[in-house]
Amino acid sequence: MQHAQPHKTRGTSMGRVAWRRSLRRHALWAALSLALGGPLAQAQTVADGGTRTSVIAAPNGVPVVDIAAPNGAGLSHNTYQQFNVGSNGLILNNSAGISNTQLAGYIGGNANLGIGQAASLILNEVTSTTPSQLNGAMEVAGRAAQVVVANPNGISCNGCGFINAPRGTLTTGRPLFAGDGSLSGLAVTGGTITIDGPGLPAATTDQVDLLARAVAINAGVWAHRLNVVTGPNRIDFTTLATQPLSPTGATPNVALDVSALGGMYANAIRLVGTEVGLGVNSRGEIIAGSGDLTLTSAGQVVLGGKTTATGNLTIRAAQALANQGTLARRRSRRPRQWRFHQPGRALRQPRDHAFRHGRGGQRRRDRSARRRVHRAGAGCDHRLRRQHRVRQRADQPVRRCVCQRRQAGVGAGHGAAGRRRRHQQRQPCRGCRQLQPDRRQP
Repeated sequence: MQHAQPHKTRGTSMGRVAWRRSLRRHALWAALSLALGGPLAQAQTVADGGTRTSVIAAPNGVPVVDIAAPNGAGLSHNTYQQFNVGSNGLILNNSAGISNTQLAGYIGGNANLGIGQAASLILNEVTSTTPSQLNGAMEVAGRAAQVVVANPNGISCNGCGFINAPRGTLTTGRPLFAGDGSLSGLAVTGGTITIDGPGLPAATTDQVDLLARAVAINAGVWAHRLNVVTGPNRIDFTTLATQPLSPTGATPNVALDVSALGGMYANAIRLVGTEVGLGVNSRGEIIAGSGDLTLTSAGQVVLGGKTTATGNLTIRAAQALANQGTLARRRSRRPRQWRFHQPGRALRQPRDHAFRHGRGGQRRRDRSARRRVHRAGAGCDHRLRRQHRVRQRADQPVRRCVCQRRQAGVGAGHGAAGRRRRHQQRQPCRGCRQLQPDRRQP
């Protein structure tokens, strides 16, 4: 893998004429922006001259980036000294002709692009030591394209989002390129992505990726599919598979921190933390509205808010796993299941917090002593799936969904200690049944 080379200047006379016209047009817009006191005068986004990227302003003051021409793989590689987005947004011009945009209405064509030429992926890489402040939406004018913002110094999102972009990626990684010029991966060794204020409203974006050594969620994040990968990794851009790298800079306190004001809302959510000893601390909401929720951490996982999924809910923690909030899987017509993976450790479940699986009224059972449940969760067939030991305190029930005509009951067994054993019996399902703790010691 190697870095892509900056785009070379066109050698034809027609290309040189177009380039000079573009410069004159840019100068005109810059003068108008300065006269009006627009965002360009605030130097929100500044190209570094390494590529043929240029920044102008639309008549209403919204910055317009004339992206560099794409290579054979459809990648437009743009480098900046600063890449910031104001509250009025920013336009990435991906059209050689006039385009109608949501942020600025009609804008002129991009002189860097030939007729019918457009990028399929727009990479915006910061080459200086300045973090990025993204306080508005980034709109792709013309043909839709994936958008990547890469800044190893850190990214702060305060109302950022994507328009006309099927996939949006924020990363503190260094771009890696394949031999054909495509973006093959990202090398993350440090940096933090922070979500504040209005959050990241990208509910119309098919996929949103947050790839950094650490991520802090202090506001809402919305997307169709949400991927958060933390830790020093070489991340494959297509599959998001990770390979460990050596970290740089100070070690963060946690890999993923979701504050009480933060939340993640998507159809499907995948959270991965690979740095050993750095865990997940969630006091907000993590909700997968119509798909699976998968959380994997090389450290401890503390869930203090609401964590729900309509599909499968899978949590893997290399260290302690504690639920101080609500873990729930919503009712679905398709069989789903809980999965908790925590080798050699117990899940700590404090009083007054229950695992919920399905719907129905909760029946409280007063228990004076701690009980142990030797299966981690129940699927919709009501068979418990062995994953690890769950420590059950006081009157905390473990409930399971009802999708088939099968009930999991608890029957009295034989033995000096009066031990109880689980058994299965067929009967019509009526609402949510209760799984009682198994009193057998391991």
